[in-house]
Amino acid sequence: MKSATELWYSSWIQNYVKPLLIAVFLVFGLLRPFVVEAYRVDSGSMEETLMTGDRILVSKFVYGLKLPLTDIKVLDFHRPQRGDIVLFVPPHDPRTFVKRVIGLPGDVVETRGTTLYVNGQKMEESSYVRYRFGGIQPNFGPYTVPEDMLFVMGDNRDLSSDSRSWGTFPLRNLKGQAFLIYWSNSGSWWQIYKLRFKQIGKWLAS
Repeated sequence: MKSATELWYSSWIQNYVKPLLIAVFLVFGLLRPFVVEAYRVDSGSMEETLMTGDRILVSKFVYGLKLPLTDIKVLDFHRPQRGDIVLFVPPHDPRTFVKRVIGLPGDVVETRGTTLYVNGQKMEESSYVRYRFGGIQPNFGPYTVPEDMLFVMGDNRDLSSDSRSWGTFPLRNLKGQAFLIYWSNSGSWWQIYKLRFKQIGKWLAS
């Protein structure tokens, strides 16, 4: 007969560890190539929305799925929306970037100081945009976003390398939409005392 401790341990394994292992396997083994991917934020260009060290989940199918070894997309029903936080490969760098969609194909984008205008309309961005130095970058535009391209900017506007400096990027370079911060730590992942609890669980999808 099992002792009380052994019964508790067995129950704990069944109720917590086993489901967690199954979930990890599903996300990183079966779902990762097609549905969900984890990504670590390595720069401060999206502060305060995303902090360096945040780990986010990215929906890979929301803008359609690429067939293996091709640029052909299927289930391409949903187009990016202004305000989406997206992962993509920019035209000048092979690495993956994360920024916010500002301009869609055909939009006219302009910045004057700390104010953003899209198609002549002033955009309300106070809930997420940060100007660390009060808007030190020069005015931009007006600039018309070409067809099949996206214009993106970081929320940390004074310290973001984005479409204002290296231009737009093609829709086919989209890798997915960020939708959740599942872990946030200002140090190594195992340094529990450096956890940023306010970030963990933050929903990012608009």
